[in-house]
Amino acid sequence: MSTTVVGVLVAFAALGVLAVGVALVIRARNASDSRTRDTLRRIGDGVEALTLGLGVIAETAKAETAELGRSVGITLDLEEALRRTAAAAASLPGMQAGAARIVGMDGSVAQQTVGISSGLSGLEADFDPPDRSPWTSAILSWRRSPDTAPLSAVQAGIVAPVLHDGGRIGLVAAYSTGVNHPDEAAVERLMWLANQAAPALAAAREHDAMKALVRKDPLTGLLNRRGLDEALAHEIARAARNGTVLTVLMIDIDGFRSVNKLTYAHGDIVLREFSRALEEACRSTDIICRRGGDEFLLLLPDTPCVEALRLEARVRAVVTTTDFSNISRLTYSAGITSYRPDDSFDELDRRASMLVNEVKSAGRNGMRHDCDVDDGQAITAFQAETTGPGRN
Repeated sequence: MSTTVVGVLVAFAALGVLAVGVALVIRARNASDSRTRDTLRRIGDGVEALTLGLGVIAETAKAETAELGRSVGITLDLEEALRRTAAAAASLPGMQAGAARIVGMDGSVAQQTVGISSGLSGLEADFDPPDRSPWTSAILSWRRSPDTAPLSAVQAGIVAPVLHDGGRIGLVAAYSTGVNHPDEAAVERLMWLANQAAPALAAAREHDAMKALVRKDPLTGLLNRRGLDEALAHEIARAARNGTVLTVLMIDIDGFRSVNKLTYAHGDIVLREFSRALEEACRSTDIICRRGGDEFLLLLPDTPCVEALRLEARVRAVVTTTDFSNISRLTYSAGITSYRPDDSFDELDRRASMLVNEVKSAGRNGMRHDCDVDDGQAITAFQAETTGPGRN
């Protein structure tokens, strides 16, 4: 790749960064929350550092390695930044797979792999030396039985930490399924890639944290309406693409207006307690959202309608046995429906709302569904689990 072409690529990248920077400045001026302004500033710093890194690439890096660094690109989407980093690691000479992992601002872990199906659970701690002293790379090798190891089995790997602001925020790994183990040149290239990717990953990490602030309901900690819209759009697209099942459970607290008449603060307390009850009853794969006011919507990916009925039974059992502040017991009305081909968000929401309204009209404290199951099966499912085992 010629120096001229590299220069043009960097110029376009710089223009992109400038556009992102202007947008960030405008948002920072309009932001009233100091945490948001601080987050935007750190994102800007990360993008600025990435621009400088691209300049270094154009001037000093070998063309083939520089191309890998540029492939990480400028994106504030954390999942995409991780995927590009993992793909760049997998493209290193002699490597067939890659992975990238970042620990979020809230301690959550985001990771992407390319060329391998398994994740990196526990990897961050596993590669620390016993004395927990800093390290710059780790070379891995696995001895496998020739009788049981598949041809595509990973034989060796390299890991390099992703460092930012003097601390480790994640790691990048490259893996080989061949007989040749990584040499020192491969180690140096992965360390270089981790260093070049760090500003982009750090900026995307900060941006992800900022998005979480605006997607979460500050009262309950659940996803708010904006978070619900994004999550439901994602799950609908996934269900349509993969042909999987998506079921939604809408819940409306009965008589909440009378609860809220005591004081607004009391109503807030009850909403928080109700949210904790939902979290206790639901599974880790369920997405719990506060739709608005005293309404909640649960997104249940890969969950047939009958299983959703069992889940609703667990939720009702937990809510029924929860002592809420000053009012002792609460009831709710619920509706369950599943995604159908070509369904939009509005159509799913309309059907679930209609079912809830039918329960309200019939006297509240119940559930209706439009599942394709007979009444006996529905009743059995509804009564199948009367106590919640908690989140798993």
